Amino acid sequence: MLDIVRASDRSILKILKGVKIYSLYIDFIIANEDAYKCALNYGRISGALYNLIAWMSVLFNVKLKTIDINPGFAVEKPRWDAAGKIKFRPITAVVAGIGLLITYLFRFFIPGVLQDRKLRKAAARQK
Repeated sequence: MLDIVRASDRSILKILKGVKIYSLYIDFIIANEDAYKCALNYGRISGALYNLIAWMSVLFNVKLKTIDINPGFAVEKPRWDAAGKIKFRPITAVVAGIGLLITYLFRFFIPGVLQDRKLRKAAARQK
């Protein structure tokens, strides 16, 4: 079981890279009547959002349309607007599964069988 987990790292990454997020549009206005609190919230949200997008870009294919985060000093209500499209082709999972099978066979299964044969031959010679 552990061998399958060790062999599956590339396959899982290939499946995640097969997910395409495109036309990502984000428009936030961070509002607060107090300028200090508005600036702090703006910094927190923009930092978190850009780090989230960077992390998503590592795992998935991400194409950005626009990202606008603006502070709204002396504005009562914040505005949040986001949109995007997600596409996934099932053939990507099939190809990744075949790659996982080949990796498992050549990296773990066949060497394990050969090692068992060597151990049995060595044990038979000692008897």
